[in-house]
Amino acid sequence: MSIFLQLALLYLSNAEKMKSAPFRVHVLEVIINAIYYNHNLTLSFLESHGATAAFFELWFKHVDDFTRVHDKKLCIVSIITLLQIPQESLPASIRSGWNQFFELLLKIFEKYPEALEGN
Repeated sequence: MSIFLQLALLYLSNAEKMKSAPFRVHVLEVIINAIYYNHNLTLSFLESHGATAAFFELWFKHVDDFTRVHDKKLCIVSIITLLQIPQESLPASIRSGWNQFFELLLKIFEKYPEALEGN
């Protein structure tokens, strides 16, 4: 799993490699999937590479690019996974922005009907 995360971080750290929104979504989804699959390992990996805050900032900034039903469902289950973690167990770099997770979740739910119409 770490090889996929390393590759995703390589692209995330170099914005020129992610010119199109669909490609950016796919790169972000690698890490979002990893959070859903194993949040402890993924958050530890992000923390060890100093990329936790940057990843979440990029995800929140580009959440409107997640237009497909699958994209939205993946975001929802990953955020719910994060919300189940005791706050004191979260990395300090994201603990301060805890309320943003709730705002992001609401934003995704608001746009969910549009994604359903697009199918």
